[in-house]
Amino acid sequence: MIWPVSAASPAGVKTTIIAPYIHQLLTVMNDESFQPEFDRLHWAVRSIREEMLAIEAGIEQKKQEIEIKERKLSDLKWKWWDAQLALAKWKPMGTAQRRQVAELQTDIKEWVPD
Repeated sequence: MIWPVSAASPAGVKTTIIAPYIHQLLTVMNDESFQPEFDRLHWAVRSIREEMLAIEAGIEQKKQEIEIKERKLSDLKWKWWDAQLALAKWKPMGTAQRRQVAELQTDIKEWVPD
């Protein structure tokens, strides 16, 4: 927004104070001797933005990898609970079946994490 010279800006600063800076800024923008500096700053802004986008993409990829691992962990937990339930319902009748139960428990411990 451009204010008249006598009007106050929303921040309460008179434009008579700001006007010289605006004039200087416009002069700098039109001065070709400042072009290399502008190009350098423009390149810096672009390269920082590209790096930010690359980091954001990496974070998104890590989030997806975590989601996949969480689903796999959830599936394993369900399998573990199902195996525990089946084991709890198992009623051993003799030594041979107790050995089978022990083998089953060993198998469960091998493929289900603690």
